[in-house]
Amino acid sequence: MGSSQKTTATDYIANELASLGVKHVFGYIGARNASLIESIYKNGSIKFINVYHEHTAAFAACSYAQISGRIAVATSTSGPGATNMLTGMASAWCDSLPVLFLTGQAAVKALREGKQIRNETTQEVDIVGMAQPVTKYAVQIRDADSLPYEMAKAIHIAKSGRPGPVLIDLPEDIQWAEVETDISDKSVFDTPHYDLSGIKNSLHEIVSKSKRPLIMLGNGAHGYEEEINALADDRGIPVVASMSAIDVYDANKSNYLGVAGNYGLRCANFALTNADLILALGCTMIKRYTGNDIHLFAPEAKIVRVDIDENELDARTIKPDELKIHASLDAFFRKCEDALSIIKPSKEWHNQIHTWRKRYYCENADNHQLPYSVMYSMNRLRKQRDIITADVGSHQLWAIQSLSFGSEQKFASTSGLSTMGYALPAAIGAYYADASADIICVVGDGGLQMSIQELQFLAREKMPVTIICMNNSVLGAIRTLQNTYYSGNHYASEIDYSAPDFANVASAYGISAAKAYKLSDFQEAFALRGGKPYLIEVAISADVDTTPRITSRRPIYDLTPLLSDEELAENMQVRYERR
Repeated sequence: MGSSQKTTATDYIANELASLGVKHVFGYIGARNASLIESIYKNGSIKFINVYHEHTAAFAACSYAQISGRIAVATSTSGPGATNMLTGMASAWCDSLPVLFLTGQAAVKALREGKQIRNETTQEVDIVGMAQPVTKYAVQIRDADSLPYEMAKAIHIAKSGRPGPVLIDLPEDIQWAEVETDISDKSVFDTPHYDLSGIKNSLHEIVSKSKRPLIMLGNGAHGYEEEINALADDRGIPVVASMSAIDVYDANKSNYLGVAGNYGLRCANFALTNADLILALGCTMIKRYTGNDIHLFAPEAKIVRVDIDENELDARTIKPDELKIHASLDAFFRKCEDALSIIKPSKEWHNQIHTWRKRYYCENADNHQLPYSVMYSMNRLRKQRDIITADVGSHQLWAIQSLSFGSEQKFASTSGLSTMGYALPAAIGAYYADASADIICVVGDGGLQMSIQELQFLAREKMPVTIICMNNSVLGAIRTLQNTYYSGNHYASEIDYSAPDFANVASAYGISAAKAYKLSDFQEAFALRGGKPYLIEVAISADVDTTPRITSRRPIYDLTPLLSDEELAENMQVRYERR
């Protein structure tokens, strides 16, 4: 045990974060986190990212963790400041992001301490109780001496196993208290160990019989690009991705078939359906990807599911004979190398994959409607190293279907909680995660209005973020749902909804802006960006739909617009039903 010194709790936190390599803390100041923010400024090694709302601070931290793979930190004051961060905590929870949330709190002596009253003082809520369902660990510091241990524990939990958010709630008198700077033993926290000896023979037997193997990538595949590339490239195995994993494998490779699922590409869904082996890596395999009728999903496939979260494996069974492997992908690749090395796609499967990619990978490439033409144009105009953030809505679906990501390009969106208002603060977080990359924010008119105040942050910081606002002046994804299930009654998605002139709004913030009514307008505007915040408002017709997609609870191989019976039959090598 080294010698210890005394310092204030907030100085300890700032110093400890700096020692862990944290360079940025996102937040918004209030009376009960002012001490922490002062300590961050005085530390000198950490930049405080002062945004204009607590929920955007939380989302920026989520994106920072997504892009960097490192722990991110966000702070707010107590009460409403803390509750404003709850959606960000839930987003980090659903997307498995290691984010440390630091909230201020009323002094310990001012807390209601179990009294049957609503609050004892202003801006006091039980944020720990509220946050527990959507965090891996949430604790309120009641004794300053416990802070070093609890902080080390929380950070360890956030990063270990399946990553996720943690919360430390800091009463204001604790923040001012003195603490010992030394923690005697940080090695007391468990490191997960995965014993795969019992599954190796089963895995070997399954993969040895496969002629039509397929890799399906989920969010948990991030960070293992090198191993996945080695497996897929060396063995010639085709790859599909979930929405959150479209940036894991290089889309320019001929064995990549794009995003799968209810808004997936036909080629990806045909591959999933016809495969005889699906190696699902860090993928939850929810109904978004299997369809509602499990018996119609991949009828001839053996499924091998590798997940670091045993609860995910236990919660759902896709097939009675599937092989569930509880392990990190690092352990799986190291310990199962012999079995993986014998996977060998047949020549017929290889040819079929290339046929599907050629025919269906760019299905909307000839669609001259603005959203699709803009997206495909972006593929040609983007820089080699960029980060695209996306919000939630129709534009997100156009993006995942149309945008391609090379080995140096990244994508940050919210696919688990699906939170509107994410894209703009995510662009801020992405910039601080990798300032050398070109940052592009793709957002709809609905999502942009939920975080629009952060235009002032871009203007203040002169941050070189390009915002592409797809403005159809409706909530497009909801409007499509209403067309399908609510007799086309566009209540609250079009009726009693409106959007502003975003180019004018951007100009009011001092941000250069342009409008695009046709593809050539967009291309000209896109060429003018660079080195400064910039907004391009793309006028989209409210009637533009998102296709292909599943409708009427059809299986994933039967996407709308429907293929003819003859064309569908040409693409099916297994038994299937058509409804």
